[in-house]
Amino acid sequence: MTLEVAIPDTSLTNVPGLREKTMKAGLIARALAIFRVNRIIVYKTGRLTSGQRRDAELLLRILQYMD
Repeated sequence: MTLEVAIPDTSLTNVPGLREKTMKAGLIARALAIFRVNRIIVYKTGRLTSGQRRDAELLLRILQYMD
């Protein structure tokens, strides 16, 4: 059985600093690991500002690193 979870690419936009964004991405990854999620899908929510795009790239980079 394969467990897949989809999360929006704007998951980190409401968090103020890089340290807090990294912590939130780590908490997301930890929860997904606890529940043994096999695949994480980061879906696009629409047009992003440059700051939101950086946040989405940060989220992807952290999740890929933890893989």
